Amino acid sequence: MTTTQPYPSATAHAMQKKAAAPTAPQPRIPLFDAILVSLIVAGVIGSALSVAFQVHLTRQEFKVLQKSKQVRDQLDVEWGRLLIEQQTFGATSQIGSRAVIYLHMFSPPAGQVMTLDVPDHSLRATTAVPAVAAPVSAATIAQVAADQTPEQQAAVQIPVDGAQP
Repeated sequence: MTTTQPYPSATAHAMQKKAAAPTAPQPRIPLFDAILVSLIVAGVIGSALSVAFQVHLTRQEFKVLQKSKQVRDQLDVEWGRLLIEQQTFGATSQIGSRAVIYLHMFSPPAGQVMTLDVPDHSLRATTAVPAVAAPVSAATIAQVAADQTPEQQAAVQIPVDGAQP
């Protein structure tokens, strides 16, 4: 029968401690270090170039955006002008229809209109007297012509006697 010792001997303990102790680091290979450093430097340079390229693309797109905004603003101004023009043309027909409905005004037919010509051809400005709804006598024509300045008499249109609206 063999007897076992309850505690290991001091020499066995020292051997276990020596085996468990870390070993000294092994030296790195200088070629491996050079390759690793060159890959890191290439990565940093590539990253910097890609950042610069993206900044360039962003600036180009920003220029396009600003140009598009200018075109949009110009089109908005033109749209506003067109709306004003459309409202102006619509207002003209509304004015004419309201003049007929509420004021009982009308333009006389061509057979009821008489044109007075002034022999003096040196006059440049011409105006027209508004159409009158009721028939006008020769005395009224003479009165209207006397009240007009020579410039206004150049193109006076007054309905003729006996014309019916």
